[in-house]
Amino acid sequence: MFDKNYRIGLRAIKTAISVMLCLAISFVLGRPDGFFSSTAAIICMQQTTDKTFDTGIHRLLGTAVGGTLGYISLIILQNFTDTQNVINVFLAPFLILFMIYFSNVINHKASAQIGCIVLLGLLVDRDRSSLDAFFRVINRILDTSMGIVIAVLINKFVFPFGRDGIFGNKKSNETASLIDKCDENQDR
Repeated sequence: MFDKNYRIGLRAIKTAISVMLCLAISFVLGRPDGFFSSTAAIICMQQTTDKTFDTGIHRLLGTAVGGTLGYISLIILQNFTDTQNVINVFLAPFLILFMIYFSNVINHKASAQIGCIVLLGLLVDRDRSSLDAFFRVINRILDTSMGIVIAVLINKFVFPFGRDGIFGNKKSNETASLIDKCDENQDR
């Protein structure tokens, strides 16, 4: 049931550092909060810098497409305030299907989930004007971008050694064994 031998891996440490930086930068820049940049950093942090970058691209694309689709829907529906709940019940599933379809057509299947979440978040939040929704989409894209950039930079430059050691230098068998053990525990 419990793994007494578990040790915190480097990816977990990099994730924590990324979240700390997202929260600190959000505070310094006066952003509303650091939630979206931090979640982007958490989700994007992968075993390699390339995988982190790829995950970030999917997340950013899904956020942009889902946000744009949600914003356009809000503009069209702004005159139907009395029946918005009923319209959402029938419209949301079709828009979700379109988001999934579009993500597949442009060969970015991994963008579909976050796109659907952003789209649905805009559709169900009835207490905001379309102008508020526009700024929410822009802020969401900015915050997501910040989290992605931080995750990629931390993954690349914090503990930058891999199989061949720091910056490609060969390392001893003992160090290789230690890194292998850390890699086994990377699943947080």
